[in-house]
Amino acid sequence: MFRNPRDPRSALSSTARTGSIGALVALSLLLPTSAHAADQSTAAGSTSSASTGVTPAELTAVSERQISVANSATKRFSTADLLGGVKEKIDAERVARDQRLAEEAAARAAAEEAARIAAEEAARVEAERVAAEQAAAAKVAADATAAEKAAADARRGGSSRGSASKATSSSPLYTGGGSKDEWLRASGIAESDWGYVDYIVSKESSWNPNATNASSGASGLVQALPCGKVPGSCFNPVDNLKWANGYAVGRYGSWAQAYAFWTSNHWW
Repeated sequence: MFRNPRDPRSALSSTARTGSIGALVALSLLLPTSAHAADQSTAAGSTSSASTGVTPAELTAVSERQISVANSATKRFSTADLLGGVKEKIDAERVARDQRLAEEAAARAAAEEAARIAAEEAARVEAERVAAEQAAAAKVAADATAAEKAAADARRGGSSRGSASKATSSSPLYTGGGSKDEWLRASGIAESDWGYVDYIVSKESSWNPNATNASSGASGLVQALPCGKVPGSCFNPVDNLKWANGYAVGRYGSWAQAYAFWTSNHWW
């Protein structure tokens, strides 16, 4: 059977066969080789033993040992042994590869977690910054509104709320009767503005000529403060509306703009 000369198994088998054949050749050379020699065994045996010093039994034992050694070498380097060594190497490489991949995966996970934490912290800082800016802007707007309201109150004669002293007036309460349309017409306010006036007066006094703010003393239909600043009587609805018309046009430019300011700020 043909074998590949590069195959380790072929080389090992050839070594074993060579050892066995050598032993057999040596044995054939030393042992008697013919039936005639067997008949002369006593004389020849004595001569052979005397010339070589090795008996046939010893030669046989030597040959058997050589064959055993050759067979043992062949078993040590069998296909199973070679495949087993290759498998061990592959297993070791696989273990090393799996360990390397696990370490790389752990490093990636750690980097991703660090990036996530950093992003969350940046988002938190940004949210706090935006909230702080919004709060500051709201405070500025509130302060500006309060200052504008204070200025408007000052122009109208004082604070409309929280005044330490109440405004006093010697004007008598109004008892003349009439309707808001009659009062508006008598005040000279343009009829195109009556809707704006109606809205503001309804919010300030509910069209009660004698309405008085218990805290500040603001009085009349549009809550003039102090009451005495209204020419005539602040409780007289016509006098109060005439004064309010001058205030709305002088302060805001028109009743429409006064109405827009009131709806935005709930005061005027």
